[in-house]
Amino acid sequence: MLETVKNTVENTLNISFKNESRQRDIVDARIIFTLISSIKPGTRIKHISHQLNKDHATVIHYKKTALNLIQFNNQFKKKYIKCLLSNGSTEKEITYQTSKEFIQKIIKKRK
Repeated sequence: MLETVKNTVENTLNISFKNESRQRDIVDARIIFTLISSIKPGTRIKHISHQLNKDHATVIHYKKTALNLIQFNNQFKKKYIKCLLSNGSTEKEITYQTSKEFIQKIIKKRK
């Protein structure tokens, strides 16, 4: 399940998670993958971190960073919406999944 999300984000944003770079596009893609993966039921932080080859603290940091990026960085928000569409989300789901309440709920979800 996470492999599918990972491939969707990589293909949609034309990046590779194998790249260990700190370039903004690569980091944005990792944050987007973390957010979309967190939506999936039964997904745990350790599963997400394993897919990204990062530790759990990095995934928690990505979740906390996401709220500000969605609110204040239109370029990030456009990438996030593009990935949500590619992942099969509807317009109504996207409206909710980009809301402050939703992101705060994802941040608090710690499994």
